[in-house]
Amino acid sequence: MADIIKQNTITIKCSNPTKTDDCITCMAVESNTKQYPISMIWVYSNSENLSKADFLPTEHLKTTLSDALNYFPILAGRITEDAKGNATIHLTNEGVIFTEATCPNHTLDYFIPRMPQDEEFDYEHINTSDLAVKVSNDWTGPCTSIQVTRLKCNSVILNISAFH
Repeated sequence: MADIIKQNTITIKCSNPTKTDDCITCMAVESNTKQYPISMIWVYSNSENLSKADFLPTEHLKTTLSDALNYFPILAGRITEDAKGNATIHLTNEGVIFTEATCPNHTLDYFIPRMPQDEEFDYEHINTSDLAVKVSNDWTGPCTSIQVTRLKCNSVILNISAFH
């Protein structure tokens, strides 16, 4: 098992929030996905062995995320559920959870085993141990969480967990 060392989790908010009490009532599809938040993983191989400051720099990721939330404030809001089970997203700008982590004892090959060129990649056996900060499936917290994990080989695994 990989040792994933998680740093302090912070909250990233819109860089230029609007003052609003707006909310969005979701369609039935979104209201029924409460128990099934999605988790996506992107893997970035640092084949040129660039430094942390030059390869997906964390401060730049935080800044651009904060700017992007200005256009997608739904991601920084919070969800409530009415008596009928409908989800409503309140555009509160309470923020996205952002965690930086390191895995000092494993390289990218541990998480994604190399395959011979004539074999199809085995997506079912990606080792995802502790690569995510999951969103709560009872809608009591953030709608979105992001974790950036830096590996021994200086590669990066980016995980985003969110509601549909």
